Amino acid sequence: MAFLTWSDQYLLGNSTIDSEHRELFKQISTFHDLWKQRQSPEELSKCFAELVTFIEIHFRHEEAIMEQACFPHLEEHRFLHRMMLETVQGLQQSYEKKTYRLAEDTMRYLKNWLIEHIVEHDHQLREYLPPQQS
Repeated sequence: MAFLTWSDQYLLGNSTIDSEHRELFKQISTFHDLWKQRQSPEELSKCFAELVTFIEIHFRHEEAIMEQACFPHLEEHRFLHRMMLETVQGLQQSYEKKTYRLAEDTMRYLKNWLIEHIVEHDHQLREYLPPQQS
C-alpha cells in the first residue's frame, strides 16, 4: 500500500498549486520508500534536500497566488508555512549532521502535515480563486 495516495479531494482548482501538491505527495512517498528500503544515508540526504527545496518553492508559489487572489488569511498562512519549513529544515540539518535518525514519526509528520495543511488551510483558498479555464 502506498504511503501517500493522491485523491481529487485535495484539488483546489489552481493548476499550479494542484500540480505542486501532487508532486509533494510523490516526493514524500519516494522519501518514505527510500527510508523503508534502508537506502544509504547519502541517498536519503539527497532526497531529503530535494524535498525541502521543493517545499520552499511550492510555498513561494502558493503565497504569490494567495496574494494575487486577495486571500484574507495570507499572513496566517505564511506563518504556517514558515513554521513547517523551519521544522523540516531543522530535521534535515540534524540528519545531515548525524545528530538525528529518521524514524517512522518523521515520515508520519510529513504525511499528516501535508494532508492536514491542504484540507484544513489550503482549501480555504478555493473560494478566492478565479474559475479554471478549460
